[in-house]
Amino acid sequence: MDEEAERRAGQAVDPPARRVAASVVGLGVTQMVGWGTSFSAMAVLGAEIGRDLGMPREAVFAGITIMLIVSGLLSPVCGRRLDRDGPRTLMATGALLAAAALTCMALAQGPVLFWIGWLLFGTYVPMGLTNVAVPAVVQIAGQGARRAVTGLTIIGGVTSALFLPIAAWLDGKFGWRTTLLAFALLHLFVALPIILVVLPHGRPERVPTQGSSDAPWKGIVPAHLHARTFWLIVAWSCLEGTLVWGFNMQAIDVFRSAGLTSEVAIAAWMFSGPCQAIARTIEFAFAGRYPIMVTAIISAALAPIGFALVFALGLDATTASGLGICYGLGHGLYTIARNMLPLKLFGLETFGTTMGRLALPQSLANAVAPILFAALISRAGSTAALAVSAAVTVASLVVVMMLARTIKGVEGA
Repeated sequence: MDEEAERRAGQAVDPPARRVAASVVGLGVTQMVGWGTSFSAMAVLGAEIGRDLGMPREAVFAGITIMLIVSGLLSPVCGRRLDRDGPRTLMATGALLAAAALTCMALAQGPVLFWIGWLLFGTYVPMGLTNVAVPAVVQIAGQGARRAVTGLTIIGGVTSALFLPIAAWLDGKFGWRTTLLAFALLHLFVALPIILVVLPHGRPERVPTQGSSDAPWKGIVPAHLHARTFWLIVAWSCLEGTLVWGFNMQAIDVFRSAGLTSEVAIAAWMFSGPCQAIARTIEFAFAGRYPIMVTAIISAALAPIGFALVFALGLDATTASGLGICYGLGHGLYTIARNMLPLKLFGLETFGTTMGRLALPQSLANAVAPILFAALISRAGSTAALAVSAAVTVASLVVVMMLARTIKGVEGA
């Protein structure tokens, strides 16, 4: 290797720490703005928007389903664009689309313009949220990718704690329309400048890496195992997404319908949030000391333990809290493993494309899950919802163990 190649290799493996930190913090803020002005905002504003626009609750929250379907369909295209041109232009365009989406919603006088806003948000998601932010951080961090991605998820984890009270305060003071317009300005004057500052022009150069790197250029999976490995990750992602968007979003209602008071149900499920942060902090501290596949197995094993407690001992305040803790710890680790495993297995060279391909089936599963679980709860009751959720977690663990067995013996796994 000549001197110039050695210099470039060193930069790829060990980029300046301040640059990595700036990208993690900066993109973490853009993720908070993105998730906080969509999901968190609707949790506060949804009912009021429905009243003012004369829309039932299902019609208001159908906007999220529209967003997920559109984002899933566009994710493969955006992933390929990311690999070809880098994340800067993609994310900057996404910030403009998000501002336009929120403006449409704020100006809506009925369902049509409101849903157009969600459609625009659907085009923003694969350009500005996780599936582009993670590859962007990885491209900058190089061999420090695992800690960088973990740091990004830790910052994103405080979104609800920050944006729920902000949305509530703005709504109480100025109303939901002004609140959405203010959130549009966040994309224009906070997220967009950050993107333009922290992300480089074009795609950063990378060189092949060897050994146990968490960010190999070409990936470690042999060609004959590519399809099986990819579809196992798809199955895992869809199962976990079903749990997150199905059970998690309606867990408090499940607990209440099973006989817990509202106060106990809310308090029990509140454990899930801090536990996600705890799990990610532990992973950040010990990242690199064990394979990312270990993180995946632990993440998949925790939720079944929580459901086992509920079915073995009955649902009460203690077991509901135990379920919340196990779910939170498991999901906190899942978000890291789900992002890092495709990088490890398939490589940095096509990471954006891989994440885009994975996002399509997962987004469709996510879009259907809330409707299916709502129907399950209303038609079959809380016990059935708990049983189906438990079965989903067991299936997820089985898939992860199959994935571990598939790549067992692969060099670097």
